[in-house]
Amino acid sequence: MSAKVSSVDYSLGFPFAYGRPVLGALLKNENQHFVVHEQLGFVPSGEGEHLYLHMESDGDNTQWVAEQLAIGLEVRNVDVGFCGLKDRNAITRQWFSVYDPKSELQAKLDTACERLPANRLLEVTRGQSKLRRGQHAGNAFVITLLLDEDGEAETQAALERRLSCVREGGVPNYFGLQRFGRNGNNLPAFQQWLERAQSERQTAKKGRSKRKPRGIILSAARSYLFNCILAERVSAQNWCDLLEGDVAIQGVPAGPLWGRGRSATQLKALDIEAQALLPLRHWADALEHLGLNQERRAFVSTPKNLQWRIGEGVLIISFELPPGEYATGVLRELCLCREPSRHLDV
Repeated sequence: MSAKVSSVDYSLGFPFAYGRPVLGALLKNENQHFVVHEQLGFVPSGEGEHLYLHMESDGDNTQWVAEQLAIGLEVRNVDVGFCGLKDRNAITRQWFSVYDPKSELQAKLDTACERLPANRLLEVTRGQSKLRRGQHAGNAFVITLLLDEDGEAETQAALERRLSCVREGGVPNYFGLQRFGRNGNNLPAFQQWLERAQSERQTAKKGRSKRKPRGIILSAARSYLFNCILAERVSAQNWCDLLEGDVAIQGVPAGPLWGRGRSATQLKALDIEAQALLPLRHWADALEHLGLNQERRAFVSTPKNLQWRIGEGVLIISFELPPGEYATGVLRELCLCREPSRHLDV
């Protein structure tokens, strides 16, 4: 835990499964170029203490929509539930729940929706419980990429080969870069917390700091360790192979999301895991004492119903992913994607 911030490499340039793409592309040039429809996975019962709202957003992120609903419906922020965070620069459809035990909030919906001019209310029903993070079955994406080169048969053939590889073998199930904050700032923030905690322990009477990092910082550190282990496997080209000592999830190898308890990995797989974590062993040690239980996450993400169309300098691709898996993980194996510069609201 004594490592300094400057001594830790927070590289986010994780290796590619099918080699570094040579074709560049513009992502999210317009909101309609990134369409996400949440798949709830169940039909709301139509009765219960929670008002269920199916919303379509054009340019608003999930957290902001939830806050505006809370204000407009005059309820606490905690009374509004949702299954997943959706991007701002996109057109998204997802469900929100609002605690409404007296069935009196529907009369306020028109007023609440006035606070959301870029949103459409698609459906209103009721359910038995609050919607919680990760509860949905998955997300369906339709994404348009503007390719840097168009009309060249070799370019299209290379892209077709990559798409076929992704369809057949999936992609590394990295946590997306957004998990680590703008420019990866959540990672040095965790290291800084470690150093402060160490200093406090040395001076505290009871020998232990009671302060914990914010959840988003903690999640970033945990996710980064997973990505580092997966990156080691991708570099060795065995990320989708079950090695001696591997733990499997639905037939594919899985790595640890660090927390309390020893890793279930053994033998050869454990050797690779230990090697990958050498520079950040102090992070893993700290995460074991922060109240989290160790979990597993699959190394392989396999998009379902993957389809595409290439023509006139455009790739339109559609696929489905379960909760917690990133569309950017699919896109990065196809093209070197960049987003347009946008003015950031102060």
